[in-house]
Amino acid sequence: MIDLHAIITPSLLEQLAQARIPWSKDEIVTGNAMINENFSDEITLSRRAHIAWPALVAISEKYGPHTVPDMTSFLPPVEAPTFPEQALGLQVLLDQCPRILFSGVDGRWTSYFDRIVRRLYDEFFGGHVLPEQRPWARNRWPDASFEYWFCAAWELTASMAHQESVPHQEDSVAGVERLRCLVEAHAGVRDPVRDSDGRHRL
Repeated sequence: MIDLHAIITPSLLEQLAQARIPWSKDEIVTGNAMINENFSDEITLSRRAHIAWPALVAISEKYGPHTVPDMTSFLPPVEAPTFPEQALGLQVLLDQCPRILFSGVDGRWTSYFDRIVRRLYDEFFGGHVLPEQRPWARNRWPDASFEYWFCAAWELTASMAHQESVPHQEDSVAGVERLRCLVEAHAGVRDPVRDSDGRHRL
């Protein structure tokens, strides 16, 4: 019997969260650094994603392609200070790492893990997790700079854009708009994209 809790540990999730956002929490991350880390060919996570392989294989072997497990048991209680970073690490494990590690015919597993992520987010949006308790809420990252928190919130929100479900994609769009408004308020500047060609508007 596979003991997933011996494989998907708090340490693993912490490492994955830090690999996805490789700056100290109090660092003021520049826009160029964010872009390079997210869209270059040498993102930190690409070099670290291999640590997720045993967990992804174990999940697929334990549940098979027709079962979508509830992964919230791998997270601490919602009220715990470590919950946001652990949730980010779990999201990276299930959403980002399969896209890096699986290619060719194995790429079909990406859609399987997408379904698991979708269930995870349904739990986050469920009534038992209040809006201010969700892992992307600003108040959940009290020791983080605004820029670091933005990276975490962006990553958590972007996962829904990968879903084939229209409602989940709409959740992603709404999440991006919330982030945009917060950035505008923080910077004191209106996003110029709002006034550009309508095709770029949210």
